[in-house]
Order: sequence, then C-alpha cells, then structure tokens
Amino acid sequence: MKKLKHITEVCREIYEKEGFSAVCDYANKILESDSLMKSDIAYECCKACNTDAPAWRHVCLACGQETTPLPLPLPEQLRAEAQELIDGGNSHEKREGYGMMKVLDALTTITAKFCPEPIYFHVIAAGWNGDTQRQEVEVNAGDNGKIMIVKTDEGFVIDVYGQNDLVDTMAVWEDDMNPADDEDEKFDPNNFSLVEKEDFIDEWGQYTDEVCAELGYDEETSDDLLMVDYFFHAESKKWIPKCSSLYTEREQAIADYLKLG
Repeated sequence: MKKLKHITEVCREIYEKEGFSAVCDYANKILESDSLMKSDIAYECCKACNTDAPAWRHVCLACGQETTPLPLPLPEQLRAEAQELIDGGNSHEKREGYGMMKVLDALTTITAKFCPEPIYFHVIAAGWNGDTQRQEVEVNAGDNGKIMIVKTDEGFVIDVYGQNDLVDTMAVWEDDMNPADDEDEKFDPNNFSLVEKEDFIDEWGQYTDEVCAELGYDEETSDDLLMVDYFFHAESKKWIPKCSSLYTEREQAIADYLKLG
C-alpha cells in the first residue's frame, strides 16, 4: 500500500523542483477547495524566505522554518480611524482625517500597480522606528518586493522596492493635503462654515458652572469677572476665551467673529 505524503513533504518536493511560486500555487488550490486541510493553512511571515509564505500550523511550506502570524490588515483600520475623525472630529481632526484618506488612496494606487495579487499584500510593520527615529509602515509585496511609507515633517514619502532595488518614489506633502486658504479670504467670516463654528464652540466653550469651578469664582457674582477674559455666547450659553495663546490664527478670527455676533 502506497504511503500518503504529508502536505509539508509534498510542498518540500515542489519547492525543490519548481520553486517558491509553485508552492504558493499548490497552497492556493487547497485554500480555494473544500478540503478540511485548509483550516490549518494560512499565509504568514517567514523570515527565512523574507516574505509572506503559505504555512502549515506556523511552519513554512516552502523552507520548513517557523513562521509568525500576520497582523490584522492596517489599511482598513486606518480608513476606519480616518472616517471617525471626519465624521465626529473637530476642525483640526477633520483635516487630519482627510489627509489620512489621501495618503491611503495614494497607497492603494501604488499597490494596485506593483502588487496585483492581493494575497501578497500585507503590512509587516507599522509605528515608531527607534533606529531611524521616525514613523514608518512597511508593506510586503510578496514576490514583487516591498513598499515603505515614511512620515516626515513635510508629509509622507512612499518608496516602492523591487526584488533588488528601488523602483519608484512619490511624495505626498502636508501642503498638498491641507492647502492654505487664499490670504485675502483666510479670515473672512463668510468662509467660516457652520460646522467649523460649532466645532470651535464645542472645543473652547464652557458653561458657567464649568468655568467658575475651574477659576474658583462664585457663580452668583462671576459675570463681571468672567467678562474680563471671556465673552458669553448666548446661542450656546457658553463662555469662550476672547483670546488664547493656544488659538490658531483662524480660531482667533472665529472667536472675534462670534464675540461680535
């Protein structure tokens, strides 16, 4: 009776004869089938192969070395966080959310060009790199190479690497994500949207009991004291600082506008 070969043995023979891609093709066929075996197969990070590889219970089917599970997909997580900022954030957070969306859209465009097979597109690392002292995201592109996203003071630099060297580079600048308003119209009250004004009031306004508790004033006799540094916004029934070193120029313009209203 012929002895059945275990999948690890079968894949090792395929790897020796046809190489890494052939092992992936074999594993993909199993994953796409109704085989019960597919529950034990997953693409994981293999340091020995220096790429994501099909693994059987955390053992690479190509080289036989131990693998580590891949992190949850980061782009989807970042898009959700960006959308939360857009939907519920203040004016600064909304701008940050729109900026994040533009970077993610740029990444999607690049990966569509250089990573046509979704199964090879995985985030390997993301966050603060202590060695380079900067925020980085490393995206594995399988047999194609990798993509590096680096945060700089001016914006983001996206490098696409082939198997041996740099293929392409693009930059997404902060000024492009958040273009400055025309200087002549930057502080025109007509350009303050209702949402922007509401966000400003929510962020900086305080009810009488809140501001009195913070400053140690008696609520019954606080008005004269508060009016030195604050103005009362009747519509929201909140006290807002007349000026603040924490205000941006645009926020100060909004405060001046609301004070007159």
